Amino acid sequence: MMAGYSRLLWREMRPALPVAIAYVAGILLWSAFLGTRVGRWPDGVVLAMAQTPLWTLPPWALWRMFHGLRNDLDTPHAYLLLSLPVPGWQLASAKVLVVWAELAMYAAAAAVGLASVFKAAGVPGLPPGLSAGQVQLFEQTLVYAMVLLLLLLLGFGAPAWLVLAQAAWSAGHAVRRARGLVMAMAFLAGLWLLLRAAIAGGAVLGALPGWALLPYPDVVRYPGGSWAVEPKWLAIHPGPLIGVAVAAVAGFFASARWIEHALDEDSPRGVLLAGVVAGFAVAVVDVYLHGAVLVDRLLEALLP
Repeated sequence: MMAGYSRLLWREMRPALPVAIAYVAGILLWSAFLGTRVGRWPDGVVLAMAQTPLWTLPPWALWRMFHGLRNDLDTPHAYLLLSLPVPGWQLASAKVLVVWAELAMYAAAAAVGLASVFKAAGVPGLPPGLSAGQVQLFEQTLVYAMVLLLLLLLGFGAPAWLVLAQAAWSAGHAVRRARGLVMAMAFLAGLWLLLRAAIAGGAVLGALPGWALLPYPDVVRYPGGSWAVEPKWLAIHPGPLIGVAVAAVAGFFASARWIEHALDEDSPRGVLLAGVVAGFAVAVVDVYLHGAVLVDRLLEALLP
């Protein structure tokens, strides 16, 4: 069984390797180019442009999941693939794992490039009274925080994002017309469900202590007029993270089930479509009535 799953993983990974290597090289070359602009362009512009690879990763992950699923299940090859003695969860997890691995590679390359540009450009706007050692401490703390934040997003946010894309595609594949509209409705309803799951996780697991996960540099001025950097830690409550993880696991197995029956003409497509429309309607009404309250409750649950 594991040998078959390994072949399935390799089947997903093999065509992606050349593109992944080229993309990583492109990110590093972009960062190297920006490093040559330090001192010639405004530091704020250079630092903002160095972040662009990170901001492209979420939409890229959506496109990558949709593209991979469409290539397999919107072609005649789908009948052969789904006729194999492979459970739907293995087909679904292979795609999620490969895209997740690619996402981690690109995030690592983008983080290395951003850290190198950040090191060369420095931090604009710091008090002039800070010593070189204090400036270095400020920069190191920021880089450390960036790395931990990326790990947190890759560990909790990225899997939920990929499963959401997979579930939205599966919902759109259940209809023959207006697939894009159904995918968009399923995706937005899924985002609302993840938001609600995070809030519920914070409420149910509110007794758990917060995790001091993210450092940040606090610049303080002493009575004598001197400045110093004091690293502090931002505590994050695990409840919302656990809630999102549970919702992502449930969504993964549900979408895997849909993929397994994607080409089955007797599958309950109408029931799925009705569920997507109902979920989207509830999400729209809830966000319209309680949008600001939901955001406040999420922040209160996440930041104790």
